[in-house]
Amino acid sequence: MLKKAPYSIHPSKQIRLIIDTDAGCEADDQFAIAQALMTPKFDVRGICAEHFTDRFDENSEQLSFLEIEKVVTLMGLSGSVSVCHGSPRMTGEGVYKKSEASELIVREAMRDDPRPLYIVLLGAVTNVAAAFLANPAVQDRVLLVGGMYPDNTWNFNSCNDHIAYNILLDSRAEWWTFNLPMGIGMQASIMHLYNAVYPCGAIGKYLYERTLYAVETLTERIAEDRAAKRMGCDVSQAAFAAFMPTGENWSFWDCAVVGMAMYDHMDAYLMKPAPLLLDETGHTQFRPEHPHVLRCYQMVDSAMILEDFYAKLK
Repeated sequence: MLKKAPYSIHPSKQIRLIIDTDAGCEADDQFAIAQALMTPKFDVRGICAEHFTDRFDENSEQLSFLEIEKVVTLMGLSGSVSVCHGSPRMTGEGVYKKSEASELIVREAMRDDPRPLYIVLLGAVTNVAAAFLANPAVQDRVLLVGGMYPDNTWNFNSCNDHIAYNILLDSRAEWWTFNLPMGIGMQASIMHLYNAVYPCGAIGKYLYERTLYAVETLTERIAEDRAAKRMGCDVSQAAFAAFMPTGENWSFWDCAVVGMAMYDHMDAYLMKPAPLLLDETGHTQFRPEHPHVLRCYQMVDSAMILEDFYAKLK
């Protein structure tokens, strides 16, 4: 069971939350899930498993599902939080498969509840796109938080299902995205995680050990991406030794997304028209006159977000 917070949230500031996550991929999703579950502002209505890429595992959605269940169980919340299987990657425009996740999103969006429904996007957005196609009215009843603003660069999450990403870009849903530099400050050293996270019960121990696993695994994956010219290819071989993951730190992008849902960071964003992803390499068509205008965050308060996580976990 979670410890009771020493403060309460005004009813007008409470948020229903759905977490859409590729938790089987790395480690920051697990931290973000834990932080959301520990945050009194959020009523987590469900956690939805996303696929990530067949290059690493053809059962990636199942890996995400199992990781979500593990985090929920270690936090003592098994059976009290809905964990849903997700939809497979879309194979064409308008082609989708319903799933537990897409049906949860539709059901929760259409439910009569005065509290707003936020969906935090911590992976490919296939489940949300499937829900939009199943019931277009959902677009007007949710607020999306997370996802990188397309800018002619390859991005792991958006390019894992660029068809689904374009469905969200062409939707009516309010969407808070971010740019690449926003996550630069979302860093923690491995040594700090050992001192601040590892001692905090079974969940703290697992989060730390999962980070070590992710560092080792991602080192191999990023080397593959560098060879394929997806990322890290613009630095020298010598400089690549200091390129992510360094072995000394980890990036907590997904905690930044949870932090954006906690606190909108006021004027830390620009308003930009929704572009279009042309392919799975990230090539982008900019559409200055497009009516769907998105928030694009330039920065977040990384210290506040990470200190909030450590304090709630302690």
